[in-house]
Amino acid sequence: MMNSANLLSDGKPTLAMLRRAEESFRKRDAVEFARAAGIEPDPWQARMLRANEAQIILLCSRQAGKSTASALLALHTALYAPPALILLLAPALRQAQELFRVVKTLHQRLSGLTSAVAEESALRLELANGSRIITLPGTEGTVRGYSAVSLLIVDEASRVPDELYQAVRPMLAVSGGRLVLLSTPFGRRGFFSSEWSEGGPQWARVRIAAEECPRISTDFLARERASVPYWVFRQEYGCEFVDPVDTVFRSADIEGALDDTITPLFGDDRVSDRREYFVGLDLGQAADYTTLAIVERSAIRPWDARQYAVRYLQRWPLGTPYPVLVDEVAGLMLGTPLKRAAKLLIDATGVGRAVTDLFRSAGFGVEVVAVTITAGLEVRGDSGGQEYRVPKRDLVGVVSVLLQHGRLKIAKSLPEAATLVNELREFRVRISDAGRDSYGAWRDGTHDDMVLATALALWYAEHGGAPGSWLAYIGGRIVNLGGDDPSVWPLVI
Repeated sequence: MMNSANLLSDGKPTLAMLRRAEESFRKRDAVEFARAAGIEPDPWQARMLRANEAQIILLCSRQAGKSTASALLALHTALYAPPALILLLAPALRQAQELFRVVKTLHQRLSGLTSAVAEESALRLELANGSRIITLPGTEGTVRGYSAVSLLIVDEASRVPDELYQAVRPMLAVSGGRLVLLSTPFGRRGFFSSEWSEGGPQWARVRIAAEECPRISTDFLARERASVPYWVFRQEYGCEFVDPVDTVFRSADIEGALDDTITPLFGDDRVSDRREYFVGLDLGQAADYTTLAIVERSAIRPWDARQYAVRYLQRWPLGTPYPVLVDEVAGLMLGTPLKRAAKLLIDATGVGRAVTDLFRSAGFGVEVVAVTITAGLEVRGDSGGQEYRVPKRDLVGVVSVLLQHGRLKIAKSLPEAATLVNELREFRVRISDAGRDSYGAWRDGTHDDMVLATALALWYAEHGGAPGSWLAYIGGRIVNLGGDDPSVWPLVI
């Protein structure tokens, strides 16, 4: 924390600070360096500043001092390991600039003892020893191009999109530079949560809740606890990874669905007549991916609850031409174990209508079912079972119920399994003032394409097809839920 007794009234260092700075330079000790700048580190900050690990995660509450500790590390690296390149990254440029401001303030306090400024701007500090500290906005297009990075600091890391994190990690490959992630939690989703819980022993982890910070009073925490939602308090001050109230799929259900005993579909030569396959295809355009999910349905007896497994996932690059897509999907549908028997469910919303016609005209002998996703309240279908209008809430509801009851599993070894899991965690519901609900992934950099592809396959497997296939085990007997009018077929979940 700041030790104002060591500062003159004009903010310049005292004689004691100058002597301490000279000692810190002699020892190259980051903790003494902090003290020379007028900061007495908390015990956890001292451990972090002296840590030798190449990767550090700071899971800290608001106002715990994580930005100060990271700024000290950045400046210490710039001074003692020239010519160092230090990058400061955050979800928004304003947030990265706040961390940069702390760095510049520390440097000014030690002016005359540190390397002089060679060049300075609102986003960049270059020292005479060749070291550079650069602030970057949180967009993938602006961060590429840097290499030989000595230290990469990601502030508010839980809010940084996974794509951006994956884009910056290679910057450390050749230089062997260090990586520091600092943030409060933001739900059980994204790379920050994964690295904290599953990242392995190569990470040095520091967790500091608000009650452990000497600068945060118990009275303040009591007022906050009474003023904010319970989950917000646990997240912001308790450093807990909790599900926000608008989460559609619970983290515990998602984690319970991952199964490492289920093999990817095309890596398993076993074929069973008791298994059926449903293929969901969500079509993307300029900013959304086209994704495909293959779901396997199995049931030992007709009255048993049917079990589902996601055994194949694919995402095509943005801008993939639709004719190329048709050819590749046809190759999957015609091969073992699908062999034309699987039904292909296509999102016919918007551009999907024309692409559905393209699939049907290709003539590769696969039944193609068009599903238009609506914001309405009723499921409607034609008499031939080839066209449906399905509310998005119904598609989402099927996935939610199957997850809650443990009837949906995801092959953990699938290359895209992590993508599906992250999309499920990011999926949200919004309720308008008029009481209408809407569903999707609204955070910048997130998608819901793989969730919708999976939902298309699962909805049809549970509720689609001819009326005669709508069976349920109720009151000890099998009941046909279908009717003669497909426009009023019931949705039962």
